[in-house]
Amino acid sequence: MTSVDTTSLTPALPVEPMAAEVRRRMLRHLGLLPDGGFDQSMIDAVLALPLSATDRRLIIAEVEAVGVAAAAQADSLHVPTVVVTASPAATVTVPPATQPVVSVVIVGYGTGTIVVDTIASLAAAATAAHMAIEVIVVDNPHPTQPDRTMTALRLFTHGVRVVRAVANAGFGGGCELGAIYARADVLAFVNPDIVVPRGWLEPLMEALGDESVSIVAPVLVNADGSIQEVGQTLESSGLTKPRRSVPATPRLIAVAYASAACWLMRSAEHERLGGFDPAYHPAYFEDADLALRASALGGSCVVHSGVRVVHHGGCGTPDETSSVDGQRGVFVDRWAGVLS
Repeated sequence: MTSVDTTSLTPALPVEPMAAEVRRRMLRHLGLLPDGGFDQSMIDAVLALPLSATDRRLIIAEVEAVGVAAAAQADSLHVPTVVVTASPAATVTVPPATQPVVSVVIVGYGTGTIVVDTIASLAAAATAAHMAIEVIVVDNPHPTQPDRTMTALRLFTHGVRVVRAVANAGFGGGCELGAIYARADVLAFVNPDIVVPRGWLEPLMEALGDESVSIVAPVLVNADGSIQEVGQTLESSGLTKPRRSVPATPRLIAVAYASAACWLMRSAEHERLGGFDPAYHPAYFEDADLALRASALGGSCVVHSGVRVVHHGGCGTPDETSSVDGQRGVFVDRWAGVLS
């Protein structure tokens, strides 16, 4: 098998069209761009969302192109419900932040109380670092346990913003829905089965001070402390293989990609790259795709070998098994020139 050389990546499209097309697909996937047209009330509702400048520009351009439809002919609108938890007996409180430094986005899908443990670790680490964060949980509706995530958050948390999706947006779509509501200059995409230690955030934030770094991730470890991954390698077939070698001296390691179970990105860089692509719905390979896109567009994906976070791996959602061959096929077709 041949590993990917990220130094030779070139985009299939110029930077702006490449990112814009991904973003259009995502906005349409989230129900925020019309196929047949919006009526005026739908346009008003969408533009009332806290959209980025890029999203607003794309939506306005699309509305101008397709026109304003009569209500009976308009597409359905997928504006989510947003609530802030306020349990009177909270075990975890996220202090309110007027200007958060980091917006943490967590995607739930029938997720139970493990997400509370994740938020508790995030809040404790932020408090120790005297760093203001906000926590946004996107609650994708699960077909058999639709209220499991919301129940856990309502019972045990205070100050968590919950974005309840109208339909299952998947992992990438959930991350992007959360990012729409994020207010900080740095985004952290964190799985609901991650536990972070105190001191995890500061080195990753420092790494983002280098403008060439698009994505920075920690080393992922199992609950017993054994190494789960130090980023990943990509084979010519599109299959992935975890790296497990940790250098003796903490440093940044350039990798083809790292699992988006725990990522940090500057919000501006996320916007420049277009975010996750819904072509990989519901999950898998969207993180590898975005990491390769970052490299293609002049950035990089790195792992900070001195930061370790626990990833319980698969504990955040009810057991479901499905093939990811379709997603891998999309990935291999798109990046064939790089993977060969």
